[in-house]
Amino acid sequence: MFAYTPEFLKYNPKSGYKYYASIGKVSGNFHFNVYRHVMDPNYDDNDLGITHRNNFERNGANFRYNIYEPFWKARRFSAYFNTSHETNYTTGKNLNLKFRTGANMTFLSYVGTWMNFTVSPVERYDYYDPRTEGRYYIRPGYANGSLGFSSDYRKPFALDGNIWIGFDQEEYQGKTFMIRPLVRVSDKLNFNYTFRTSITDNSKGYADTDTSGVIIYGQRDMTSYENVFAGRYMFKNNLSLSLWMRHYWYQGVYNEYFSLKDNGHLEENYNYGGNNDFNFNTFNVDLAFNWEFAPGSNLSVVWKNSIVHEDQYIIDDFLDNLKRTMESDQLNQISLKLLYYLDYQSVFKNKG
Repeated sequence: MFAYTPEFLKYNPKSGYKYYASIGKVSGNFHFNVYRHVMDPNYDDNDLGITHRNNFERNGANFRYNIYEPFWKARRFSAYFNTSHETNYTTGKNLNLKFRTGANMTFLSYVGTWMNFTVSPVERYDYYDPRTEGRYYIRPGYANGSLGFSSDYRKPFALDGNIWIGFDQEEYQGKTFMIRPLVRVSDKLNFNYTFRTSITDNSKGYADTDTSGVIIYGQRDMTSYENVFAGRYMFKNNLSLSLWMRHYWYQGVYNEYFSLKDNGHLEENYNYGGNNDFNFNTFNVDLAFNWEFAPGSNLSVVWKNSIVHEDQYIIDDFLDNLKRTMESDQLNQISLKLLYYLDYQSVFKNKG
């Protein structure tokens, strides 16, 4: 008698390992720690969790100085410097060597500000983007920095903002801008709106693998827009209705194609005729009713609406793009969850 077992049902265990070790100082104004994190190429715990990436060694050190008591016009202050070096476990090639410094301060007025700057001065071996075992793309060094602020949340109107700028040693340039007003209408009603946009020029990344097995890379310009509205109304301390809406629009236009060579560098490819432009949209709505009817006991009713739309038709007009998205297929879900806390001593108080 012959029994066939499909490949996906066969259990093929492999022995792998990972470890993380750290030592440092966590008290007083000055904190520091040094660490080592290793995961070999065979380690895989996806049956119990998620292993996004393995096959690396990472060594690093973090230093931070905190001032907890008010001084000058500041209520709190913190500055830090971090460095890490990550290499491929198998080949020893550099995945990322970076240095990061930053500071954040809360003023006496409860206005907060922060800044950071990151630099990676040497080329990096990217083993993940080519989508082919053993292949890699050599990326140049890069630098980026951000500056942000947050106003006093105790007031009826508050405002958060952040700007990020990045570039590399070739032609890549990226910019991200975020603004978030927060409004507290009353003790029962509050809402906030987040707008985030990102513009990326001359980004190089995987595009395709042609019929002859050549890995195709493309240079593309990408933009994204994110609009998020969130609000909550408290009928009572234990009874609320909340709404969360998000529209995310992400598009990319390719303007040049390359072939990935065995040495990790790119050469121009004039014969590739594929179209990898993309226009991606997702629209989500969550409406949740929550009632804590007893200590530790909760009843929630949630309605979820989801739309995902992607094609290669590039649209420049925001309203036209949103209209096409809303005309796409929708997924609606309603869920009911009841959680009841049972106190054993109260139920069986007459026993024993």
